[in-house]
Amino acid sequence: MIDREYGEMTTLECRSESHEKVDKAKRRREILFIMKGNRIMTAMEVANELLNHGFVNRLDRNNAAPRLTEMCQDGTVDVVGKKKDEWTGKMVTCYQIRSEVNG
Repeated sequence: MIDREYGEMTTLECRSESHEKVDKAKRRREILFIMKGNRIMTAMEVANELLNHGFVNRLDRNNAAPRLTEMCQDGTVDVVGKKKDEWTGKMVTCYQIRSEVNG
């Protein structure tokens, strides 16, 4: 463990280091692969499929959600509704690849 001084931004440093290690372009390609065929999916469903295809080693919504947010912002996917999540029982966002991207 690294000793820290009071007030150091350890949490922000760790978050930044983790963020830099993610191959975002690769994860986006994996998400597009999973969502192809006009599938409507939640972030957790995408994360589960990432696990099932061996793209990740554990089920974690954060394997998909940040990239889905970016993909919404750049127009690759659209928010198309909401539904009850089977893992949490809460209402969550549903995503779909834009038709011109899905081709």
